[in-house]
Amino acid sequence: MNAKIIERRAKARLNRIRRVARFFKWICILLMVVVIGAAAIAILMPNMISPEGGWNPPGGIHLWIKSAILQEQFKPEWHWLYYVMWIILPGFYCWGVRLFYRLFANLERGIIFSRNNVRLIRLFGWWLVTIGLIGVPIQCSKVIWMVHDSDFSLTMDFSDIVGYLLVGIFAIFVAWIMDEGRKIQEEQELTV
Repeated sequence: MNAKIIERRAKARLNRIRRVARFFKWICILLMVVVIGAAAIAILMPNMISPEGGWNPPGGIHLWIKSAILQEQFKPEWHWLYYVMWIILPGFYCWGVRLFYRLFANLERGIIFSRNNVRLIRLFGWWLVTIGLIGVPIQCSKVIWMVHDSDFSLTMDFSDIVGYLLVGIFAIFVAWIMDEGRKIQEEQELTV
């Protein structure tokens, strides 16, 4: 094939990657704004959090954020934990979204198979594994801090935990494959 045709096709592919990466960067920004906003509402106005969520515009604007972390669920001596959870968990979530944002920023700049992207994908995999592992002690600790009413249940959703673990391990594996491919490419470039 002609070198100009190959170069033109490569530029077109790179431009598609850049457009998609730019779109997902904006999705990451929007997601972080929503998470930080929900955490701020949960901390400043805890009565706007409900297990089913909702929107009631007639007679004024009423918005309820759907969440499994409700202030009423906490025993009185553990109310402080409600605020700690609404600071730490969204912060940890935003850290993972920030990893994605940095990855998409690199892709938008045309940096695809770099050591930094491999590191970001590996960190994202470990972030997912950590979410799966954190879920177990949080569920088990409900015996201590949660109000025991008729709806109290200690059933753990192991499918979510296993899902996070498996996807995290898969992301770590993909990062390893990308890193090995990058090393092979570097070795081939040195031998030419």
